[in-house]
Amino acid sequence: MNIWIVNPYGNLPDEAWREYRSSMLARAFARAGHNVVWWISNIEHRSKAVRKLPSGEIRHSPSITIRVLPCAPYQHNISLRRIAYERQFGNAFSRRASQEIAPDLVVLAEPALFYGPPILTYLNACCCPLVVDVLDLWPELFQTALPLFLRPFHRILFYSLYRQRTFRFRRASAIVAVSEDYRSVARQSAPTRPSHVAYLGVDLPSFRKSLLSPDDVLQRLHLPPKSTSDVWLIYAGTLGEAYDLQTIAGAAAKLHSPDAHYRFLFAGDGPKAPMIQQLCRERSSYCTYLGKVAVTDLTSLYRHCDIGLCSYARHSTVSMPVKFYDYLAAGLAVINSLRSEVSAYVAQEVGANYTANSPLSLIDAIRHCADDPTVLAKMKATAQHLATSFDSAAQHDDAVAFILRNVAFRNKA
Repeated sequence: MNIWIVNPYGNLPDEAWREYRSSMLARAFARAGHNVVWWISNIEHRSKAVRKLPSGEIRHSPSITIRVLPCAPYQHNISLRRIAYERQFGNAFSRRASQEIAPDLVVLAEPALFYGPPILTYLNACCCPLVVDVLDLWPELFQTALPLFLRPFHRILFYSLYRQRTFRFRRASAIVAVSEDYRSVARQSAPTRPSHVAYLGVDLPSFRKSLLSPDDVLQRLHLPPKSTSDVWLIYAGTLGEAYDLQTIAGAAAKLHSPDAHYRFLFAGDGPKAPMIQQLCRERSSYCTYLGKVAVTDLTSLYRHCDIGLCSYARHSTVSMPVKFYDYLAAGLAVINSLRSEVSAYVAQEVGANYTANSPLSLIDAIRHCADDPTVLAKMKATAQHLATSFDSAAQHDDAVAFILRNVAFRNKA
């Protein structure tokens, strides 16, 4: 069959250190013997830059074509230009799709608040089945942009957007989500639709193979040798407003003592990088800012670390963060601030949860994990075992099998 995956966002296979959902799903459909067209925009979301390729088609593999649609760039995640960008993508899809033979199935990435309407119009016209793939929760996320006194009323303020999302869920033949939390939101709107969770996961064989590669990563990153009594904590990812970085900084400052055996490592970049750089200058004996780290070096560095930090802002809608899977695959204990699904996994002797915005709560979590070597070793072993449940290829193969079982395809005869 011919499958279309429609999502303006995400990185192409050669643009980032981690494979994106659309790519993993496309490869799973291809493994099942189907042809896939992945529709994406010419704007790379993280950098907000125009991709260095012409709009048109990229033949990614014999069974996968990437179709790139031209759109105008935007600078801020929450902005009128972002809305205009999404509407441009939806309209560009509608124009181009009308020139193509209709597919057998469309997988639409959700959130699709502003690019979804033209796509649903097209699907209705050609009577094509729809699968909605829930990757994030909008408009819930929009409440973070509201003044505090308005946040309790966000469902009223964004009522029309919630109604649009409900319509997409009910139009779908089936629903897939990246977490149980997100699936539960979809099921509230469309309880009769079949649904499935396909976690983003991690390419476990490749990840663990790279872990075993000997190298001199500590020298390349200008890090000191690690003693047997040291406990290294790492935060790897975006240094932005959506993350609980101020709390990490506050905890790190309070934890220092002459006999301290903690070292905090920060790998990544973003608008909060200056604050982290300042912390590391002031606490250079046990805090190190590494900046952007190549994926091979980051994976090798995990081998020397003990605890991975999943630190998100209090109102974050993230449910199962990508870094969580990497920490598990590397055999790290996990300290987490999210109250979502991931917290239940962390509580299963993988690490400790703490309260966002509370340095004292984070300190308690660190001490709980790190101060007893036996406890820490058990957490790391449990994490390594749990990682086997989140192999990305297995997760997406299961998702494709679910979709093919639950979608009523048109009779091509």
